[in-house]
Amino acid sequence: RKKTGYSSDQENVPML
Repeated sequence: RKKTGYSSDQENVPML
């Protein structure tokens, strides 16, 4: 899983 910005356990995390 790629954590982009957030430390969420999601696949698609938007970098806001």
